[in-house]
Amino acid sequence: MMIILRSKQKGIAAVEMIIVTPILLLLLVGVYEISRIFIQYTVLNKAVQSGARYALLDVYGAQPQGTLSPTAQIKNVVVYGKKSSGTESEKRLPNLGTSNVSVDTTDSSHVTITATYSYTPVFAQLPFTTKSLAMDLNASATMRRVGN
Repeated sequence: MMIILRSKQKGIAAVEMIIVTPILLLLLVGVYEISRIFIQYTVLNKAVQSGARYALLDVYGAQPQGTLSPTAQIKNVVVYGKKSSGTESEKRLPNLGTSNVSVDTTDSSHVTITATYSYTPVFAQLPFTTKSLAMDLNASATMRRVGN
């Protein structure tokens, strides 16, 4: 009796694996891509914060209170992490350019730095679906101008 029961069970593990593998693959890809999104958003957010800080404090050379650093230098700090432009490999995020960064000084008591980054996923779309994880990530930082 035990021999008959065992012969009917052969191959069940393979069938179960075939059923479970796509679900596990979908979860793995999802966790990987969402982790990359959070990492790149954090890098973008920190870059914008450092750009806003540089705009007012100019850690590389003293500015009078309330005076802003040049806009081109602020954008370079956001993109390259330094006030001068650099190469593609020096960028904090791939495909992030100074054209993706805006400096808003319309409010005389605040400066706002905003950046938009087009996230490109490693996987063009989630497995077994038509859903893509490509999206725009937006970050903004506002600092108060003390000298005005």
